[in-house]
Amino acid sequence: MKVVVCAKVVPAVRHNRQIDPETGRMVRDAGTLSELDRHAIEEGLRLRDRVDVSELVIVSVAPSASVAAVRDALAMGIDRAVVVADPALAGSDLLATGRILAKVLEREAADLILFGPQGEESTGAMMWATVAARLDLPVLGQADEVVVEEGEVRVTRQTETGYENVTAAVPCVVGVTGSINQPRLVPVKGKITARNKPLELLDLAALEIDPGEVGVAGSATTVISVGPPPSRGEPRVLKGEDDLAEQIYRFLDSKALIG
Repeated sequence: MKVVVCAKVVPAVRHNRQIDPETGRMVRDAGTLSELDRHAIEEGLRLRDRVDVSELVIVSVAPSASVAAVRDALAMGIDRAVVVADPALAGSDLLATGRILAKVLEREAADLILFGPQGEESTGAMMWATVAARLDLPVLGQADEVVVEEGEVRVTRQTETGYENVTAAVPCVVGVTGSINQPRLVPVKGKITARNKPLELLDLAALEIDPGEVGVAGSATTVISVGPPPSRGEPRVLKGEDDLAEQIYRFLDSKALIG
C-alpha cells in the first residue's frame, strides 16, 4: 500500500501574520509545516507500523524557500517528498491549489491519501473534499481513528449523537482530526537523515498545468478588500443589586438575543 500525506507550509509567526494590503494575500516567508497537518503525517507513520506500507510520501504546494520546512516531515520518518513550487502559483485559492494537488496525486497513484483537518491560517476544512472530487475518489472526513484492512479503510468519527464508522475501498482520501493522535517531535538524528532522503521539486511545466489555471487567474474567489477588524466598542458596565438580573435581561432583549 502506498500512502501520500498532503501537508501545508504556513507562515512561521502564528500570532502576527501579515496581509499584503495591495494584493490582499498573506505574506509568506519560508514558513513551517502546519501543526494540524502534522497529525496526518503522524497517522501515516503509525499506519506503517500496523500495515504493509510500501512507501510513505509527503506532497506540498509551497514556495521553494519552504523546502527546509518540508524536510521536517522527512525527519519525522516520511520516505520521500514532492514539492510543487512555481512563481505562477502565487494567489492560488482552494480550488486552484486542489487542481495542483490532484495532478501530483494522479502522478503518485497512491492507495491512501491523508489530509489534516484544515489549514491553520485559512480554516476552510475543504481541501480534502476538493481533491477527492477532482480525483473522483471516495472521501472520509473528520476521522478520529483510521483502520486499514483487506483493501478497505474504516474511519471512526464523532457526531452530535455519538460515534459512527464509515468504510470505503482504496484508493480513497481521508481527512483526520486534530484529536486523532499526538504528533511526535522531530528528532535531531532524523534531521540528519532527512538530508539524504529524496525531495523532488516540480514546477507547472512538469505537471503540464497551464499557468492560467492557477494563481489569481485560475482562482474562483477574489479578495475585494482587506482591513483591520471592526472595533468592539466600549464595554457597558451594569451596576446594581436588586435589579441587576432585570438590567441584563433588558440588555439582551434589546440585542434580540432572547427569543
